Amino acid sequence: MATARSEDKVVRRRRIGLSIAATVIVLFMIVAALAVTVLLRPQLFVGVPDPVVHGNVDRVSVGDVVPTITGEDFDGHQVTIDPSDGPRVLLFAAHWCDHCKDELDMLATARQTGDLDLGASLIMISTRHIPGVRWPPNKTMNLEGPDSVLVDTNSSLAQLFNVQSVPQWVFLDRHGRIFAELTGEIPLAEIKKTLADAVSPK
Repeated sequence: MATARSEDKVVRRRRIGLSIAATVIVLFMIVAALAVTVLLRPQLFVGVPDPVVHGNVDRVSVGDVVPTITGEDFDGHQVTIDPSDGPRVLLFAAHWCDHCKDELDMLATARQTGDLDLGASLIMISTRHIPGVRWPPNKTMNLEGPDSVLVDTNSSLAQLFNVQSVPQWVFLDRHGRIFAELTGEIPLAEIKKTLADAVSPK
């Protein structure tokens, strides 16, 4: 009898062990599937389609005229970057980035104090989204500084502008040409000076 009970305990333990192992495997597969979905279809989480780059352009850098880009903000309103519209300031930022948060807070404060008169539209490009981290972006980022927000759902614009790290500033001159790029937390005075140099007659 003792031997039988002992064998029953062993069998039960094996069943429990197999059940736990099966549960762990299923959970791992679910997490892996979600991770693949986030990587391949981030628009399912962001809720905004990826911007459209018009023209056959793979990469732009300083000296290049940017292509026309159409996309949406977090509320579904269309946002356009058109080189014929004159000077622009683009700010690539990510919702999980502390340095980006500091820049956006600085811009919001400057907007409130009337010190954000750049003489050109400031477009923040929300990129490199990581669902679940400081989510959702439009609620965790201070969007009171930029004139408009363009959602870079699949980070295709970050690739187009060769953004290696965020925040990254891109300054467009009167002809829609990239005049300068600055990376990191940039003081407002330097932002204004760089834009002034970009729009000065050449």
